[in-house]
Amino acid sequence: REETKGSGGLMDYVNRHLGACSTTPQAGDGADAVLSRAEAAVHAGTLDLALDELSQLPDAARVALDDWQASARARLAALAAVDQLAQSLNAK
Repeated sequence: REETKGSGGLMDYVNRHLGACSTTPQAGDGADAVLSRAEAAVHAGTLDLALDELSQLPDAARVALDDWQASARARLAALAAVDQLAQSLNAK
């Protein structure tokens, strides 16, 4: 899809849909700070932490990220399934 071209990071998505924001983790409760910490979590490979950060956003802002959050949850579920399958195969 055209809207997901580029690096595919959370900040790319946010910048396309909401405008520019901080690119380094910021302290605070504002949307810019929350988004900056979520992006840092994505870059660190901790999607669960990114989703936790995004849950702090107001409802209107979270709705704008619904597609990204659904994709992140699907990825986490797939990774968990792969891990469970690997464990079951190793146990046999």
